[in-house]
Amino acid sequence: MHRLKFLLSVFVCSIVIFAATSCKKRAPGTTNAKVDPQLIMFGGWQADSKGIFLAKNDTANEGEKVYLALNKPNAEPVEASDAPKMEVDFGKKLYLAGGNNISRYAQVVTDKDEAGKITKAHVAVVYTKANMGKDSRYDLEPVEHSLHGWSSNNVYVVMSREDKKVFVINAHSSGIGEVKLKQINSFDHIALAADKNGFYVVGRSDTSAFVIEFVDFNNVIHKQEQSKIVLNIPKATAGRAAYRGVLSPDQKVLAVLSNSHPNADVNVFEADAENKLMLYDVASGQMTRECKLPNGDADLRNMLFVKGPWWRGDNRALAFDLRLTPDKKTFYSIDLSTGEITNWFTSEKQPQPAA
Repeated sequence: MHRLKFLLSVFVCSIVIFAATSCKKRAPGTTNAKVDPQLIMFGGWQADSKGIFLAKNDTANEGEKVYLALNKPNAEPVEASDAPKMEVDFGKKLYLAGGNNISRYAQVVTDKDEAGKITKAHVAVVYTKANMGKDSRYDLEPVEHSLHGWSSNNVYVVMSREDKKVFVINAHSSGIGEVKLKQINSFDHIALAADKNGFYVVGRSDTSAFVIEFVDFNNVIHKQEQSKIVLNIPKATAGRAAYRGVLSPDQKVLAVLSNSHPNADVNVFEADAENKLMLYDVASGQMTRECKLPNGDADLRNMLFVKGPWWRGDNRALAFDLRLTPDKKTFYSIDLSTGEITNWFTSEKQPQPAA
């Protein structure tokens, strides 16, 4: 009898211990244990501006992306089945936006060799129903191409090649043509205008640190002068720096991330450099704010950071990716109303230091 009670008590204790172990919550700040820091990328701000999307390359499934959501800083990542395609497909597939008018989509398709080098590339406009239009396809140079948006009339698609050239695809006339920019020879960002009747290109020229050019879709076809200069920021007379620039959703503010270093090269960010975020008013061309940012990793060239920083939809915050070491990935955001910087993987906040 005593032996039976002993065995029963051992069994009960085992169940309790197992249950306690199984129900133990994950400690705060352990997002990296679940998300490989080498594979994670920024997927965009959530529509309510409170959380962010992450994209993870699933190496076990031929590199297919898995989308996760952090609903607040230091939250457990959850599967984001409803992540907006316009934000997370990274320019390879572009659906028409709004209502039930999903009659067609544009897609960039690439073939790669074992080393990951692109061997073939093409862009296609595909109609979802046969009676809506005729599919079209154009072969491209075997390099990276990105899609940026449809025009308001759902006829034109903006596409770029390796941040060097801009193209417009005409879905009705089955044509594709290069856009003639006035000054820009290398760019960071292409943004549709609010009315989608044109788009902005943010980049650099031989004489300017930053230039914003505007392209009206109608001018691509009907006029020789296809773009006009909206903003021109001259190069600094001293020092060396790498820059990234992104236009705000309302097209009123240009955010420029600067990485100043004695040995800086174009588009190469150094770990021991000084990082700054500078905000320019597009209408006046004047810098309105300068914020210091944390230092990042020595090699940011292979990170999706080169597509950022990323504006929040309400124009009040920016996210940026500056991993401290190659195996410690995180995303920061800065609240432009307070200057407070938040680490999304730890919830750690820091006040904005004086510029």
